[in-house]
Order: sequence, then C-alpha cells, then structure tokens
Amino acid sequence: MYPSISLWIRCTIFVCLCAIYPIFSVGQKPPSIPGCGTDELMRQLRQSPNFDQHEQQQNIELRNYLLKQAQQSLEKSRPRPPIQTLPIVVHVIHQNGDENISFDQILQGVSDLNEGFANVNSYDRGSGLDTEIRFCLATIDPNGNFTNGVTRKEHSLTVMNMNKDDAALKNIVRWDPTRYINIWLVEEILPACDIDPAGYATLPGAHGGPLDGIVCEASTFGFASKVAIHEMGHYLGLLHTFEGGCSNGDCTLEGDLICDTPPDNTTGSLPNCEAANSCATDSLSGFDSDVADLATNYMDYGNLGCFHDFTPNQSERMNGVVATIRASLLATPTCVTICDDGVLPTSYFEMSANEIREGGTITFTKIGPDADYEWQINGTTVSTDRIYNHTFNEGGTYTVTLVVRKPDNGVQCMRMIHELVNVTCGLDAGFKANTSDILPGESILFTSDAVGATSFEWLVNGQSVATGISHNHLFDEKGNYRVQMVARNSTCVDTSKAIVYYVGTQYSDATLDFLDYVCSNDSITINFEVCNQSDASLPATTPIQFYDNHPFNTPAAHLGNYITLEEALPCDCCVEMTHSFPRGNIVDALYGIVNDGGTKPTPLMQADYPLTQLEELNYTNNMDTLLVDLMKVSFEPNLINLALGSSAMLNPLITPAVSDSAIYVWEPADSLSCVDCPNPMANPSSSTTYRLTVDDGLGCTSSDTIRIEIELGKKVLMPNAFSPNNDGMNDVFSVITDSSVKNVLDFRVYNRWGQLLYEQQNFNPKNEEELGWDGTYQGELAMMGVYVYSVRVEYLDNETEQFKGNVTLIR
Repeated sequence: MYPSISLWIRCTIFVCLCAIYPIFSVGQKPPSIPGCGTDELMRQLRQSPNFDQHEQQQNIELRNYLLKQAQQSLEKSRPRPPIQTLPIVVHVIHQNGDENISFDQILQGVSDLNEGFANVNSYDRGSGLDTEIRFCLATIDPNGNFTNGVTRKEHSLTVMNMNKDDAALKNIVRWDPTRYINIWLVEEILPACDIDPAGYATLPGAHGGPLDGIVCEASTFGFASKVAIHEMGHYLGLLHTFEGGCSNGDCTLEGDLICDTPPDNTTGSLPNCEAANSCATDSLSGFDSDVADLATNYMDYGNLGCFHDFTPNQSERMNGVVATIRASLLATPTCVTICDDGVLPTSYFEMSANEIREGGTITFTKIGPDADYEWQINGTTVSTDRIYNHTFNEGGTYTVTLVVRKPDNGVQCMRMIHELVNVTCGLDAGFKANTSDILPGESILFTSDAVGATSFEWLVNGQSVATGISHNHLFDEKGNYRVQMVARNSTCVDTSKAIVYYVGTQYSDATLDFLDYVCSNDSITINFEVCNQSDASLPATTPIQFYDNHPFNTPAAHLGNYITLEEALPCDCCVEMTHSFPRGNIVDALYGIVNDGGTKPTPLMQADYPLTQLEELNYTNNMDTLLVDLMKVSFEPNLINLALGSSAMLNPLITPAVSDSAIYVWEPADSLSCVDCPNPMANPSSSTTYRLTVDDGLGCTSSDTIRIEIELGKKVLMPNAFSPNNDGMNDVFSVITDSSVKNVLDFRVYNRWGQLLYEQQNFNPKNEEELGWDGTYQGELAMMGVYVYSVRVEYLDNETEQFKGNVTLIR
C-alpha cells in the first residue's frame, strides 16, 4: 500500500452478498472475488437518518444486553436458555426448471440448518457447539390457515440482478417479516463485475422491513446448505470473521463484534482446509497467544467443505438477537407442535397419477384411521373429504399435502404428508439466438425451437414485443435484457426460461467526491471517495490527479504526482482514500479528477501517466472541488517593547475565526497568566519569544510567534530635601523607584555624627509608599539640617545596587 493512500471498500455492512460456493457438483460455481455487491443496497437503506439512528440504537441495546448476560453467567445466576425455534417460509421463485426444487429438498435444507446450528451429525467435527437455535417450516400461514411453509411463484425474476431486482423479487411474495424468516430461492443471482454471489441476507437492523430476509440460489439449498447457514448467521446478527481486519481494542465494538474469533485479514482459503494466520495482533485482542484464523467458521470465506463451527460468543450474539431485536419471531405460534406417533394415527394417501396433461383430473384417497384432515394444493386448503378429485387446468409442478391433526391436552398436533404432481400441456417452450454479443443499435435474431406450439409471443423485460416463430429484435441502448418466448397450442400455454443478454461494450463511470480534509502546519490531508457507477470494473491503474485550479482554466498546475487505485473497483462500489499535500501548495481550492486520461470523449486534461483504456459513460462526474479555508495564526505587530516589571496582553490574529472548541497552546508557560487561553497576560523578567499553536478543533493547526523585548530602566530616585510639617507635601523621606526594582533590601538614615536615626528592611516601595523617615527620632522632632542616607535595592533581574547621599530636613 502506498503511504499516502488508505483504501476501504464499502462492503457487506448492512446487507451481505456472499461469494461462497458449495463443493458439490449440482449447480456448482467457480470461486470469484468476494466483496461489495450489496454496498448500494446498504447505502440506500442508510440514507434515511431514522433508519441509521434506529440501527445504531439497536446495536447499543444488544451490546448492553450481552454484557449483562455475560455478567450474570459469571455470577452463575443466569439459567441455561431453552432452545428457540424460529419459523421459516420458503418462497420458490421459478420458471418450471430445476430451480423449482422438490418439497423433500426444501425439508433437507431446513434439516441442514438445524443440524448446522445444533452441531450434530456431519456438521460435528469436534470443535463446534450447539447454538440452541432451531428452525421449522411454518405450519400456520399469516391468515391462520395450515400451510407446509412453502410458496411457489412462477416469475422471470428467478434470474435476478442482486443490485437492481432485490425489492422487486421480494415484492412477488412476502409473509410478515416480523413473524417469519422469509427465504427466497431463485435459479441464479446474476454476477456483477467481479462478484458472483450464491446468497445474501439482511442484518437485524432491517427487522420487519420490506427487504428483510434471505435470498439463496435454489441449487445451494438442501445439499449441505452451508450457504443458507452462513446467511442465517448474518440474519441473526453475525458479521464476517474478517470484518475490520487486524483491528484490536474492544472486541464488542470493533471487527466482527465477537471476542472469541481472532482478528482475520484474509478472504481466501488454503488447500486441505489449512488455516492461515493473517494477523499478528491476536494477543492484543484477548487471546493468550497468536492463533490461526478460523477457516472452519461458518462466517469466514473460503471452501464451504471446511466450514462446521460457530463459536460460543457467536452463539451468544445470535441468541441475544433472538431475545431482543428479532423477538417478534417468537411472539406468535407459527409452528404447530408435532406430537408423538401415539397421538396421531398413522396416515398416508394414494393418488391415481403423479403426472398428467393440462386439464386432467387426479383422485386423492386418504388411507388410515379416522382423524381431522384436509387436502392442500400448494399450501391452499381445497377439501376435507376422504376422497378428493382435483382438476389441474394449468401446467406446472404442484405440491399436494394431506394435513392430519388431532388435539392432545389442549395442544394441536399435526402431521403433513406431501407428494408432487407434474402437470404438462404437451408444450415445451424454448428458443435460440444467432448471437449473444452485440452493441447498442444492433439486433439479435431469436427463433423458436418449441415443441408442440402453434403460436408464439416474444417478451423482452416482461413486455410483449412481437409474435411469430422468429423475431429480430433491435436493442437501442446498452444494458441487461431478459428475453422469453411464450408458446401456445389449442389447450395450454408454456413460457420459456428467461435468458439475459448483455448489450454494449463495457464502460466505466468513475466518480470522485471530496469528503473532508485535515490540516497541520506542514501539510493538508484530504479524504475523498471514488465510486464506480457502471458495469465494468475500474482497474487498479485508474489514475487520480489534483490541480490548484480548474483544469479547463489556465494555468492549472498539478499538485504532486498522480496516484492510482490500489485495487480494482467493482461496479456499484465505492472506495474511500486519503492523500496528503504540502500545505503551501493549496491556496483556497483543490480540484480532483479520476480517470481524466481516458480516450473518449476528449479528456479534461492529458497527463503523463498510464491510460486505463476504459471509455467513460459520463465524464462530467469525474471531478470535484474542495474549498479549503485554512486557518492562519499571526501577530501584528510581532514585537512588543516592555519596561521591566510591566505586563502586556498578547493578542493573536486568527483567520478565519475559530469556534469555542479551538485549542490554544502557548510556549513557554513562564510569566503567562494562562497557557490555554486566546489572550494571556505576559509579564516576563527578560526578553522572551512566545509561540502560539492553535488547533481549530477540526484537526487544522497553525502557529506563529511574538517577541517581548524588556527595557531594563533600573531607576532609583532619592529626594535631596523634605519638610515633615504635616502639610501633605514632602512629609516623608522615602525611596522612589520604577518597576525594575523588586525589593528594597535596607534603607537607613544617620545624623552627621553617624548615629542611626531610622531603619527599614525588605519592603517594596511600590506597594508600601508609607514606609520612609518622618523626621523624628525616638518620638522627638529631629533638628533641621543635613542627614546621611544609605539605600540598597534588588532589581527584577536579581542584581543589587547601593545608593548613598545627603538629604536636608526643612521645617
């Protein structure tokens, strides 16, 4: 990393999209760069101040709850919590392909979740623990009816763009997110630049909101299901183990907020489930020694086959979320108790066929002793008869459920038996295209290869655009287009899978925005953000330059060398960066430009650095301006001549004016009335240079000096006559000094025969002017005449001087 650049790519803070993949062959994806595809979703959610404040308050309350629970555990006063079972509803969004997974596969997915969270069977590798959290498919729907906990919706958004289609996908079907964990299964979450996620989830801050829940690719559910376990960890409040890198300090406030996961600074994996040791700060984070990263933790990145653990603190945090933020999931019984076999009679059903053509009828017959029962088709109750005939008028895959229930001591016991019915219409819709790579303004020829169709309709992004066995479609603009063909015959309709075509070469769209700046005496450090708002990654060589004037104007000088992105920046992602300049180079404004060496259109200003060779979608957003109003401290004048012993107020000139939070530091502190105020009084005993440093409270500092030159007058005056006649004038013979005299060490008066008539020692004549000879001796008036005096004084510079002379007493 360059010393002047600090990178922080916004990723997986609120909504987490995880590039983690199953190790089995069905639907397997190659690993790709994990990262920040959901940053835009997070940013949009947090644009609302109410949402942001609500989430922060929730986190504070959760932390306080966990700290209290931990204290109670130390005091052995907290009972072991019961196992909590959370209701799940699985929404299968499909187009009658393999993504329309069977009910048995969904049951296996839920079983995987439970085994992973219980740390049993294949998930128990001897190092995990039972989190005491379980999951069930909901047996009561939002309307109070029995359900198998699965909905199936045929929709083209089974192939969806995680950045653009999230809300639309969840609007297809959603159960009350305060009562159910909504899991949407789709065929594919489309890659976005370098991100190819298998699933994503919302953190607890979104609880009860319209986007709350989990999205996974159907191929990952029911086959080990570690993608779902990872995402459920996020849903219940866990962050990635590598959150915050090697940060130390308070583990309840930093990193992944978990104290028993060591700091982790890698998102990769090593062969054979080996664990890296990416941080050397583990001991500073509460560990006894430096330990390896948790490559086996469900919340890490890497090979899914290596994951098999939650830690005790992770379990405590998830249980804390269930007890607080997501407590409403337990408020209403959406999972009916399944009673023992001794309560419910053994039941099953027979059906006359499991595959028919559209318009056909199947007979379903209940087998077993009498009990309360009902028939459901795709979760909807259709009959309570023992023998039920159902006509299937539309093609598709249907789940037929026999619900058997019986009360037992006030508890409603239930058993559900499921079978699948495949309804065909003799149609198999499909098409082919003559190409898949075109530019805006070009066409693709689509031709039907449907079986059994007599008429055809073509859909582009869900809109009907043409009929006929083929269609040559002109694509005017770049972007993603979802194409389908609807095939019909005299009895039924079939719609092909949606195939997504990308139109246009890849363009970048780099934007630059200044955030703030921090200044000091020598330099100014700017904080700024570079974003990529396009469909192509910005390469690590993308240049960023700074100018002292608008680049369209002349002259516009470069401020230092250009810098570049350290890492490639995927689309819909932003990175925060810092850069420092000598303070003297910046006057009042700073101009920054990203990718201004591009090739089309004409760049703002050519510079001597590598070109990215990426065309920009919009060059007008590549530049930003930062107005810099740097604080300056000065003294006018910067020299004060001061008599020894006198005082002067120091008055700095600070422009622009600073707030009350500004910090003042005066040096040296000697002889100043205060060292942290804006206007101290100075009373130096010798010439002194004072330096004032001001911090404006925003990180900007400035300093200047002022000198006080001391004039040492050293004046001592003694009157040559005085008249002690009580007329208020010259009644006392005293020492007269200026401010340079610190003390009168001794003052004596003698008569002409050398007899001592008056003596006073160690007094300050400025403060004790009444001290002096009043012309008496032992209470009697002294005679008129000439007398002798001796005075010894001490100056402020600690030097002493003696004065002798005559004074005439007049009456």
